[in-house]
Amino acid sequence: MSRLAIRSLFPVSRASSLRRVWPAQLRLTGARQPAAGALGAALVALTVVAAVTLGVPAAPASATPTIVNCTTAGNPTGTFTIVDNVVTRSDSCTGTADIPALVTSIGAFAFAVSGLTSIVIPKSVTSIGDSAFGGNSVLTSVTFEKDSALQTIGSDAFAYSGLTSIVIPKSVTSIGDSAFYQISVLTSVTFEADSALQTIGSDAFADSGLTSIEIPKSVTSIGDYAFYQIPVLTSVTFEADSALQTIGIYAFLGSGLTSIEIPKSVTSIGEGAFDGNSALTSVTFEGNAPSSVGTYTFLNVADGATANIGFTATGFEPNLAGFWKGLVLVRAAAPAPSGPMLACMPAGPPAVGALMTCTVTGGDAGIDILWRAAFNPTVAEAGVTLDEQGSGVFSFTVPAGAVGEELTVELVAWTAPLSLGTVGGPVPTSVPSGGGPASVWTLGLLALAGGLALRRGSRPGRSAWRVG
Repeated sequence: MSRLAIRSLFPVSRASSLRRVWPAQLRLTGARQPAAGALGAALVALTVVAAVTLGVPAAPASATPTIVNCTTAGNPTGTFTIVDNVVTRSDSCTGTADIPALVTSIGAFAFAVSGLTSIVIPKSVTSIGDSAFGGNSVLTSVTFEKDSALQTIGSDAFAYSGLTSIVIPKSVTSIGDSAFYQISVLTSVTFEADSALQTIGSDAFADSGLTSIEIPKSVTSIGDYAFYQIPVLTSVTFEADSALQTIGIYAFLGSGLTSIEIPKSVTSIGEGAFDGNSALTSVTFEGNAPSSVGTYTFLNVADGATANIGFTATGFEPNLAGFWKGLVLVRAAAPAPSGPMLACMPAGPPAVGALMTCTVTGGDAGIDILWRAAFNPTVAEAGVTLDEQGSGVFSFTVPAGAVGEELTVELVAWTAPLSLGTVGGPVPTSVPSGGGPASVWTLGLLALAGGLALRRGSRPGRSAWRVG
């Protein structure tokens, strides 16, 4: 029977299956049961019993096992075994386990269904095997030594444990299938800065108690059912410059998300990935449409939920009703034209009779801009047309009546008044005076305009002027 066929029998559960992962050992996947919790833990315990019954692989003849005590309040409470710097098994281990510094791996089932309550994993450890701490419901604290070299966390490594929070070392590159499956008390997962994590396996955090999570930018894939059925999960964010490419099927089914931003790097979103997110009202795409998106990816989200896309985004083809994948398509408005900047010369306080030359830069090519020079009243008001580079030049002469007043220049509707300083006495007679260059439409002093008014056209930013 196919996986989806099985799912149809259990709407919010998945049937279990057995798979071989170690020679002569069997273990359960993190697969969902119709009745989780105690039944799931019992099945894990049954699996471990089977593993112990079948036996662990024999150590090479040259290897000498090292037996280390577990302790509770300083007293020995069980043991664990190390062979060739690998923790291979534990026997009646309760309390804490002090892992020696040279250990490089914690093997499959090493502390599974034990009574271990806390552990500090040395920085020398590079891998944690499948089901290493699986089914250990009393394990509430796992700490990684600073500068950890850990790279892989195996499948079901901490499934059904009692962890409430965990900090994943930045060196970790993969989190295995069901690694933190069915930990309802796990509310916080933090990734160290500059994380190298690339893959989050199927069911990795499914049925946990996470309320929020930030996915490192290094992650390229989120596996099927990775965050399945976490109704308290209300915030999922992706670190800036995310490299994420794939979001697996049913990855966030049944979560409590109200909004989410999909990185521009994403190329595939699996079927049902956000199904059942009844509070989800907003999905924002940073880039173009992913090349593959399931038909029912956004099934059963909030009524009127929107897909927010950029003005130039491509690949979002709405149906006749204006929907895309069940979302209302909302395209961003065209960006506003860039605002021009203004600078005037000569520098320093202006003098009566001086020719002030002002340069406009950073505008849009070909637009007409109204400029105004004023103290009280207006000195001059005219227009300048910007060239292909969005630049323009205009000039005006400082009048005698402005002595002692602060002179300002502005691009009307574009810039705030720019103070040129307080006007001083007249300049030497050798300094030229008069109007601006031929490209400027100087209208002269409004005080002498005989009631003429300069009025702008109706189109913002591309004004025309007329006298009347």
